[in-house]
Amino acid sequence: MRKMEKHYTECDTTDNTMDIDDSSQMSRRRKTAIDWFAERTSMHGVPSLVKAHSSGSRVFWACVCVIGMGMFIFMLVSLILQYLSYPTVLKIEEVSSLK
Repeated sequence: MRKMEKHYTECDTTDNTMDIDDSSQMSRRRKTAIDWFAERTSMHGVPSLVKAHSSGSRVFWACVCVIGMGMFIFMLVSLILQYLSYPTVLKIEEVSSLK
């Protein structure tokens, strides 16, 4: 219980200003979180992009990811437009009952 109280009193700040060290630490944490997500995501190409050792392979995987995302957006938009156009197929057959 005393450890928690000590922790809260040390972390308590009255002003909302942020030091330069705090902002760089936050950006480092953010970069680490983004790297963690990118290495473990199931999106194809993104883990290879993050794990690439050379700049050439990094450019290659970046192009693959951008092209793949472009194809996804193109297909998504075309399917939404096709759905919103409400295509109806009407088939009329004339059947004569006289023989």
